Amino acid sequence: MKNRMVSLLIATIMIFAISGCAIQVDGLSSYTLLEHQTEDDSLSGLMYDYYRTYEQTKEDIQNGYIVNTGASFSEQAMPTVKGGGGTSFYVNHDNSIDISITLKNLIDGTDRDRWTPDSFVSFEVYDPSGKVAYSFYEKGTDIENDVDIDTELDVYPGEWRYKISFAYTTNGINPSNMEIALRYKTIFEDDVQWLVDNKLK
Repeated sequence: MKNRMVSLLIATIMIFAISGCAIQVDGLSSYTLLEHQTEDDSLSGLMYDYYRTYEQTKEDIQNGYIVNTGASFSEQAMPTVKGGGGTSFYVNHDNSIDISITLKNLIDGTDRDRWTPDSFVSFEVYDPSGKVAYSFYEKGTDIENDVDIDTELDVYPGEWRYKISFAYTTNGINPSNMEIALRYKTIFEDDVQWLVDNKLK
């Protein structure tokens, strides 16, 4: 039941100059698969869990976070993450999890050119039976509406799963922000240890 929780992600970040031409990032073409964290307008630090480094992920877990993404771009970019079946987390006690979703200044790039995927943001939480317990989905021009969601989901013992995937563009003028977080309302040591054992390996 203790499956490895690190998602197998296709995390492609494409950065374009204002002229529309590809630029070089750390000596790699922007069309090359990049596995970097984005922070303070730069691509630095190996990406471990979405846009978090190993050390940030470790700290997040100690603070009760099941997942805590964070992506902010001031340059023109095309952040894209498409996961597989999702990532597991375990609930050992009746509890609640806080769900936080923030979207700001995302740009719909659908049909812009042949390099641009259809724009969307998708987040789902599945209960131990495989049923969707929480779902958020926006696509096309709807992703351009600012979103600020803070809600709770009651959970019970068992192996749960979340899935996050997205594709959007930024305009290089207004800094974009995309944050999705799940956090245990009450932090139990065995829940945290499960994440340490499965997510940090």
